[in-house]
Amino acid sequence: NSSCFYSGRAQDIWSLGVTLYAFVYGVVPFWDSYVIALHKKIKNDAVNFPKTPVISKSLKLLILNLLKKDPGLRLMLNEIKEHDWVTQNGHYPMPSEATNCKLITVTNEEIQNCVRNMPHLDTLILIKFMVNRRRFGNPFK
Repeated sequence: NSSCFYSGRAQDIWSLGVTLYAFVYGVVPFWDSYVIALHKKIKNDAVNFPKTPVISKSLKLLILNLLKKDPGLRLMLNEIKEHDWVTQNGHYPMPSEATNCKLITVTNEEIQNCVRNMPHLDTLILIKFMVNRRRFGNPFK
């Protein structure tokens, strides 16, 4: 059982599954207003698929394999890139890393010019306050 270890990548894959599910259905696959109950649902409940929209078997399998309870059984990124739903049954393969990823060099001038102005202190305080409260509306309005 792979559930005894923590893997940031496996967690990212699970998050990708939640995001894909939310894009398709407009809701997240697990929900509860209480965090402890939500964790219990994530850990124990099966993924339920609403009747609409109707999705392909391939997309359903992709989502299920991204949301596997055991992190060691989730798809790896290379498997996702080759998945039938992603490539439309091999008709549109993802480009290889060699052709898609290029090393770029950043000059000292670009580094010096990347920040042109600093926000005011009150803006920084507001941003820090919003991040700490995990709410991104202005709390002072």
